[in-house]
Amino acid sequence: MATSWSPLDDALRAYRRGDRDAVLLMRTDVGGTEEVPVALFFRAPEEMGPVEAAALELARGRILDLGSGPGAHAVPMLQRGLAVTAVEILPEARAALRDAGVEDVRSDVGALGPEERFDTVLALMNGLGLCASIRLRTQDRVGQVIVVEKSDVISSSKFHR
Repeated sequence: MATSWSPLDDALRAYRRGDRDAVLLMRTDVGGTEEVPVALFFRAPEEMGPVEAAALELARGRILDLGSGPGAHAVPMLQRGLAVTAVEILPEARAALRDAGVEDVRSDVGALGPEERFDTVLALMNGLGLCASIRLRTQDRVGQVIVVEKSDVISSSKFHR
């Protein structure tokens, strides 16, 4: 069934099948369109902007990655030995996460239990926009890290033309 997210899911699928030049046309807030290279969603930590790089460096303990995409943030944290729970609505992105070794992949924040606790909560690349609502309890978590980023990832990365 087609959804408003289908073009992104299709673009991720094309990239994963070998089309490294795949692009996604996105409407901008000012009414135009912008070509976004799909490779942006698969970039390595050294290709990220300063906020994302700092977030990955600060991450510790049990991680909740909201709007995880195909794993640009989740995979490097997993490689550091951190326990990552990824929340992602797109089936192709969830498949990419699992293929990269992320075992705890959820399709909705509603799948998180009230008893679950995380040391770091990340919502990078506008990931928080994918959540209708989420309640974070922080009063009992001394030292918890929460990083939310809403930025223009295109202009802050090597993918800017």
